[in-house]
Amino acid sequence: MTEGTFGLLDDGEIPVHSADWSNGLIAPMLQGGALVRTGIQTGYVRVYVRAESQPAEEIDESRPWEEVVEATVTAPRNRLRLESLDYGPPAPDIPLTTTDTTQYRVRVHATGRDAPQRHTAQMPPEEYLLLVWPAESAPTHTLRTSSRLEEEEQAEAAHPHPPRMHPAEPPEATAEREIRTRLDEALKRRRKDQ
Repeated sequence: MTEGTFGLLDDGEIPVHSADWSNGLIAPMLQGGALVRTGIQTGYVRVYVRAESQPAEEIDESRPWEEVVEATVTAPRNRLRLESLDYGPPAPDIPLTTTDTTQYRVRVHATGRDAPQRHTAQMPPEEYLLLVWPAESAPTHTLRTSSRLEEEEQAEAAHPHPPRMHPAEPPEATAEREIRTRLDEALKRRRKDQ
């Protein structure tokens, strides 16, 4: 886990510019996959993932999950996998998508995101369970919240980062395009005057 996230990525793609960060736990990316926000910036977290054929009815109570959020995730390549952004998928040959659809519902269960930062790799303070099943697109829904999740949602509402279908251009490209536009306009005026 790095940069405070791990991925549920479609064939390894990370179109982070298209991520919808409006929820404090899972950020579905419009162009495929999702990022899950962790409580630590770098280190280890324990993640369990399960592909389901039917929608999850009840919240999994195998652990004392503090936060549970459900979101729609798109998988255009139909190769959705759990991935570390540093090390790739722990099981590269086992995608979570096995049907012909490209729309999936993901329920993220989390605990320990508020735990004090411990530096022992043997006992990661954070645990996650991701359930994935084929489903039509639906709005993100918080099933269980925490004060941290509420704070993150409020912070995003106050300073939104809307998803984009295309990455932002670097400032140099924008400046270069403006210069080319001005030169083109000047050439057109000059030809017109001749």
